[in-house]
Amino acid sequence: MAIAAAREWEIAQWTIEKKDHPRAPGTPQLAASVIQSDAAWEATSNNAGLAWILKTGEQSMTGMKGVSFISSALIAEGLAMREAMAACKLKGLRKVRFESDSSQLITAINRNDPPLELYGIVQDIVCMARDFEIAIFFWIPRLKNVNADLLAKNALIVFGQEVAGNLLPPPN
Repeated sequence: MAIAAAREWEIAQWTIEKKDHPRAPGTPQLAASVIQSDAAWEATSNNAGLAWILKTGEQSMTGMKGVSFISSALIAEGLAMREAMAACKLKGLRKVRFESDSSQLITAINRNDPPLELYGIVQDIVCMARDFEIAIFFWIPRLKNVNADLLAKNALIVFGQEVAGNLLPPPN
């Protein structure tokens, strides 16, 4: 009963929050900045490369990160979005359109109804979204996210080499 009550309270808070801040997917013109995120995941090593590209007016900035112990591609996509949001907060951006080619992630965020494996990450994203004046989460086709995808793959490769390098014994 306690879990059901907590979930009901949480959904009510999200409904109130949606009224206070426009986040409708059909209003992309309200966002001053666009950030695209993507992830590359390797099932054999459970490593992932996360990447994001921030576009504000004429400027473009990128970020990438390697992480380990990631159990699915969906979790990697969620972590990439969370890292992208943190980068926007550090830059002091207030009106952002967050884009991803993961329809499952975008649906989970917009409905605030994630699968169990993604629950904590989506809750982090929802809480971080409250810090923005406008935070829109929008699905884009994979072909429009090619640059973020390449960065994520590069991050995975570099991270994999760093981890493998640390496992090797030092030369004599």
